[in-house]
Amino acid sequence: ERKGELLGLPTGFTDLDRMTGGFQPEQNIVIAGRTSMGKTAVVVHMLMAQAFAGKPVALITLEMSRTQIAMRALAAYSQVAHYRLKRGFLDAPAWQAVARAANRLSPLPFYLIEMANGHMGEVLELARRLQLQHGIQAVAIDNMNLLQGGREYKYMSENSLLVKSGSAELK
Repeated sequence: ERKGELLGLPTGFTDLDRMTGGFQPEQNIVIAGRTSMGKTAVVVHMLMAQAFAGKPVALITLEMSRTQIAMRALAAYSQVAHYRLKRGFLDAPAWQAVARAANRLSPLPFYLIEMANGHMGEVLELARRLQLQHGIQAVAIDNMNLLQGGREYKYMSENSLLVKSGSAELK
């Protein structure tokens, strides 16, 4: 018996972990919302929680650059406002907080891959390679709509099916 022990990968949200037991193998989670609602921030937070638990994870980004995502993560974990970090308006304590956050984040098994104009087949091949090379346990794709043909319903359905079969294969 494993009372109170999380059976899946942590989400970074205690109440959600308590309700779900964490993310389970072969599970596909879709986080959807309007533009600029914080979807990427939520996904990065969830992946970071898994990386802090020692689980290798990857974010394949089709929307934001690696630098943008890294800056947002640094801002979140240093508790320095993103706009201040972005513009370099930091006093000594803020720089120290950013440095501590960078030291804490840099060794994490978090792989951040930028991809432009990809097909779902390329994304799945990349996920396979990451799993073989690094033992990746979770992969997030930000933003599936930006895959070639992604905004059309037909392609979204096909991409969803490919993700489902790919996750079963990568289990």
